[in-house]
Amino acid sequence: MRGKRITDAQIERIKAVYAETGNIAEAARAGDVSRTTALRYVRASDNLDEVRRQKRVETAAAVARERADFAELLADAREQYIRHLMTPEVMATADAKDAATIIGILTDKHQLITGGVTARTEASVNGSLNIHDPEAAALALALLRRVGTGSGAATASGISATGEQ
Repeated sequence: MRGKRITDAQIERIKAVYAETGNIAEAARAGDVSRTTALRYVRASDNLDEVRRQKRVETAAAVARERADFAELLADAREQYIRHLMTPEVMATADAKDAATIIGILTDKHQLITGGVTARTEASVNGSLNIHDPEAAALALALLRRVGTGSGAATASGISATGEQ
């Protein structure tokens, strides 16, 4: 005796879930059939690879739209908060540190969601370094020699250790 008959709706559901997820077990659960049965219908589908490719494109486009919408929401929130801070009654009572933190967070999240820069690291050596502690000067010189400088070698001429405090 054969098993229960599978409806066209079940077959379409199996194909749709597999096209979306690429997971045969999930497609089988969605169609309420065995994995073997789901696999048979998936393999029998001629255009399933094209449907899966199209689903990936649609999903990527939806994610991009959501990110753009969220970025716009963050930018609007930041602008509204700045306008709110500019009112005389708020300016008189607002804590500058808290306001700067909120604006910074909104800006950072906006940069993050739009792919902008969220951190800045800067280092500069201008050729001279005055360290008043001789021990610290020796450590700095050892470090420069270990990592090298832009010219390839560290010299003691750029570091002066005066011993003064």
